[in-house]
Amino acid sequence: MKLEHYFNSLQRVEGKIFDPIRKKWLFETKEEIVRQLVIQYLINELKYGKGRIAIEKTILLRKQTKRFDIVIYDQFIKPYILIECKSYEKNITNEAMHQIARYNLALNAPYLCVTNGIQALTAKVSFLENSVDIIDSLPVNLIKDF
Repeated sequence: MKLEHYFNSLQRVEGKIFDPIRKKWLFETKEEIVRQLVIQYLINELKYGKGRIAIEKTILLRKQTKRFDIVIYDQFIKPYILIECKSYEKNITNEAMHQIARYNLALNAPYLCVTNGIQALTAKVSFLENSVDIIDSLPVNLIKDF
């Protein structure tokens, strides 16, 4: 996941950064920069339409509310890719993978990714085979977007 060349395409003004999905200005934190770089990558590189991307939505997980970073939906509006963004100053840890796996208990997305903008750990989940395989990259969009 090469994100650095999208850095100049981010809209940034006075400590704020524009989110093209939520269509609003947000405080420019290190994690938000990574999230916005991932959004640019999803739209420009993997060709997912903005209408299929949800950012920081609440889910209910074992009677607790949690917020995922990014979900891409498939053509049936089911979660397809779940992405957890971390600050570019943090390493990708086992705890981050456990976090995204817990969130996926509520979502059942077949693709998972944890990234800090520099490193990414990506996995394909097979619910039928009850397995998780580490893969090199997220799938490119092959579906006509809505």
